[in-house]
Amino acid sequence: MNRRKNRAPSNGLTLIEAALAIGLLGLVAVAAFTAAGTGLQAWKDGREALAVDRRNAIWNDRLHAAIAGMVPMTALVDEHRGPRRVFFQGDADGMRFVTTHSPIADGRAGVRLVELRATGAGAGTELLLTEAPCPTAIALGELLGNPSGTVRPGDSPASPDDWRGLYTERVIARPLSSWKFQYLRDSTGPSRHGGWVARWEDRRAIPRAVRIEWVEKRGRGGPGNGRASVITVAVLGATRDSIEFDSGV
Repeated sequence: MNRRKNRAPSNGLTLIEAALAIGLLGLVAVAAFTAAGTGLQAWKDGREALAVDRRNAIWNDRLHAAIAGMVPMTALVDEHRGPRRVFFQGDADGMRFVTTHSPIADGRAGVRLVELRATGAGAGTELLLTEAPCPTAIALGELLGNPSGTVRPGDSPASPDDWRGLYTERVIARPLSSWKFQYLRDSTGPSRHGGWVARWEDRRAIPRAVRIEWVEKRGRGGPGNGRASVITVAVLGATRDSIEFDSGV
């Protein structure tokens, strides 16, 4: 009489099935980790972009007020017999001017000498704002002969030793991929040629308006991954009559 041996069915996984399950779990874990990393990076990029937008909005408002409050301050080339000129310097990379509205102190520091200029190279390019107390007409006349550089003490003959420590600086944007400064010339002046120019050469007036454009690089996308900022401001004090100011500095 033959006896049958009954085999109980196996409830476990074979080695191949276990390997497949582990592989699938690994794929799911990698996908979840990648998605989480992408989401976290997007969140960080969003916070960074929001912070930059808020900072740009603040500085745009302050620069608007400073440029609108520009005044045609007298610059004397010679203390005794030199011609009276109106102080303003502007080219494609930046400008110097005198204003009644301090951009750094948001209008609370009196009459100020301000320079806004793109400086540096490559990844170190930045839009730098430098501000100092307004000097005398003689000092402003000396600055007219020093169109490059900044208004910080010691950079020109117009900066006496007692200016040291009085200037302040702020970085408006960094790094930059492009920038442009333009100045509106009055068509009613002696030249009779109005329009936007890249260099200001009229020593008898300040511009009717100023236009500044710059693109700040963002994220990891290189120079093309940036956002443009454009400021166009009419100068409220754009008159051909100069003002002499004695700050005592």
